[in-house]
Amino acid sequence: MSKRQLSFPPFRLDPANAQLWRDDEKISLRRKTFDVLSYLVDHQGQLVTKQALLDAIWPEVTVSDSMPAVCVKELRRMLGDEAKTSRFIETVHGRGYRFIAKVVSAAPFEPPVAASEPKAIMVGRENELEQMQSWYLRAVRGQRRVIFIAGEAGIGKTTFVQAFLDSVAKEGTARIGRGQCIEQYGAGEPYMPVLEALESLGQGLGRQRVIETLNRFAPTWRAQMPAMLTPEERSRLQVQNQMVTQQRMLREMTQALEALATEAPLIVLLEDLHWSDFSTLELISAIARRNEPARLMIVGTYRPVEVLAHDHPLRRMKQELELHRYAEELRLKLLNESDVEKYIMKRLGGDGSRQFGALAPIIHARTDGNPLFMVNMIEYFLADSGLLTRSRKVSEGEWAETLRAQRLDAPRSIRQMIECNLERLQPEEQMVLESASVVGAEFSAAAVAAALDRSQDEIEACCLRLSRREQFISAQGPIAWPDGTIAASFRFHHALYQEVLYDLLPTGRQTQLHRRIAEREEAGYGERAGDIATELASHYDRANDKSKAIQYLQLAGERAVARSAMVEAEHHYIRARDLLGELPHSVDRDRRELPLQIALGTVLWSSKSWSHPEVVRASKRAQELADKLGENGQLVMVLYGVAAAISFSGQYKASKVAAERMLVAAERSGDRASLCAANYQVGIARVCLAEFDEARKHLELASGYYDETDSSRLNVCGVDAPALEAIATLLLGPDPKINQAARWYATRS
Repeated sequence: MSKRQLSFPPFRLDPANAQLWRDDEKISLRRKTFDVLSYLVDHQGQLVTKQALLDAIWPEVTVSDSMPAVCVKELRRMLGDEAKTSRFIETVHGRGYRFIAKVVSAAPFEPPVAASEPKAIMVGRENELEQMQSWYLRAVRGQRRVIFIAGEAGIGKTTFVQAFLDSVAKEGTARIGRGQCIEQYGAGEPYMPVLEALESLGQGLGRQRVIETLNRFAPTWRAQMPAMLTPEERSRLQVQNQMVTQQRMLREMTQALEALATEAPLIVLLEDLHWSDFSTLELISAIARRNEPARLMIVGTYRPVEVLAHDHPLRRMKQELELHRYAEELRLKLLNESDVEKYIMKRLGGDGSRQFGALAPIIHARTDGNPLFMVNMIEYFLADSGLLTRSRKVSEGEWAETLRAQRLDAPRSIRQMIECNLERLQPEEQMVLESASVVGAEFSAAAVAAALDRSQDEIEACCLRLSRREQFISAQGPIAWPDGTIAASFRFHHALYQEVLYDLLPTGRQTQLHRRIAEREEAGYGERAGDIATELASHYDRANDKSKAIQYLQLAGERAVARSAMVEAEHHYIRARDLLGELPHSVDRDRRELPLQIALGTVLWSSKSWSHPEVVRASKRAQELADKLGENGQLVMVLYGVAAAISFSGQYKASKVAAERMLVAAERSGDRASLCAANYQVGIARVCLAEFDEARKHLELASGYYDETDSSRLNVCGVDAPALEAIATLLLGPDPKINQAARWYATRS
């Protein structure tokens, strides 16, 4: 691939730095999309087949044949090109593409400073930054660190962490992965911030390097990342990873992160842990407790008030780790008046900014030194150009007195301040931001366009204007949906912006927008809608579409079970059950409730115990429904759990009754797997009761019904049947004392 700088006006391609420019504006492209553009430009005027692109851009990696088309569609959007009237990329139908614009060599180009993203101004955190750098140096020496950064909303956690990461990035050796917990569905989506951090690492390290590490150390995790899988790989890994335990998931990821950290120090940032799922916290704990040296640093941010108010499991986990010195906490404090003055000086710049020093005591008094409130307050003052003009004509003391007299009515809460700054925007911009708040803290322009029934181009243009003015949101780059939709994505500067904007919407409007967004995302993901099941469940729930919400809650529960995240699965199933209870009584409702109660009972067994009252309640309700509906196959599954639960509690006679009832239902169904499991459970119950002869007969039948090609839960019982049959045969041996002792034990159990 050429390293010359190339020009096809108004664009300039810089392969050496992997950058595309439109005049002085840098255009963000995904790495593979940039590679496709470079390849087409290098072969200007030539036909480039899809296969040639696949071989050149995705060597030794199996991807969908549609990937070149996805990248070209993204390029056309960024270049402002149209397939029918192309100026840059021509489609040769059925064969490939041709780059038709004239390409010339360009003189060396120095990107303008103004094109780079402005950095947030940080003041008053020098000591805390020094402490973070000290912890990082320990991690570099192989002493793994887990750091919790605490502070209330608006205290500047994100700005502080970014300043720390920037200081580390200057060295050019560390690798950084970032993940974000989301309020709407973060608590119910197991490992979501960790998976996001892995994907961000993949962009930095190279996709292939992450895949190799996951294949070697964490194959069960790779199965949870559809963007890194071909359909064939996904099917194969899903079969291989059935019945995976949470302990294995945790062990695999700790080893994978440690493997990545052997090549270079690794920092994993997980933001807003007060919205985290339980499984992510378990992973943090598992990483912290390992004794092996690792150049690994986990940094998590959280709001203490949220953790205390909602009794979040983060509180107990963090206290336990700190007690055993596995983790440290850094709590950010409010800024003092001197810090506020420093910010004003940096914000306004130049010696002339000193005349605005009188702002510092006023703003500090109003904001108590909360950085986010301070920033919004200053922007509120500076937006009044007349105030700034007048201030230059009076002395500092007179100006300060005028300011105090005229601005006593300034909003006294951060929410009011955000609302005031929102009112300064154009009505169209306000509407776009309010709709974006319904999508979430990070949003796609395609989803907002669907919510407002507007063109995607309009929404992207509006959001880009706001982003360039640093108002409310920042650009995050394009994202692609499975249906080929490519749209720019954006993120709110702070979660409070999104919260305030969402609260401004009337309830009816919220419901309407949630429905439109859900329907668009569901269509965009098609057969892969399960990948965003938690998100869709949240939107449909808030759209008051109970039926759809139940559907995706069940699917989210199944995905959580596949990750051995039983706490999250329990959360989804219980919410689905509660919504189902709000639907009118009907046979259809009973049919939907039956598998839900079975699934709930199973995860409760794993997350609590078989004897827990909630497990018994779910199993009992499932039995009632199965009997009522005549669902023998489902009844077998229910009784399997009941028999096992009773057996574990030592009630062997009651377990035998449940197992024999299970056998009757299995015989009515005629299903081999059901017959295998039923005979197996009867055999276990009879072994426990020292009825070895009858036990042996049933265990022999279970072995006969076992099908090694069937990986279903009921069928796999047959794997252990021969071993138990051998034990029963042994206990029936010639020594009567063995038999007598076994019966004596059984009668007293």
